[in-house]
Amino acid sequence: MGGSDLRRNAQLPVDQAFAGDAEAEKVDALLDVATEHELGLDFLLTGSLDAVAATFRVHAFVVDAARDRLKRQSPRPSVLSSNHQTALA
Repeated sequence: MGGSDLRRNAQLPVDQAFAGDAEAEKVDALLDVATEHELGLDFLLTGSLDAVAATFRVHAFVVDAARDRLKRQSPRPSVLSSNHQTALA
């Protein structure tokens, strides 16, 4: 990868900069598995990187790419539920 490729890739989200077709398929598969997993997408987004990678048996780069894709697709809702917000008021 030449210097111009590195500069171009620095501008791209993780899943586009370093993921070829095979890597994109790994991200797709991780998102499918996480959706069905008991810990769910919330764990994929907020769990420690090493724990998420170990749980789903993927490389940490795949976890980062999946997180990046999810964050671009939909903004994260407020972490506090209405019950927590009422208790804090």
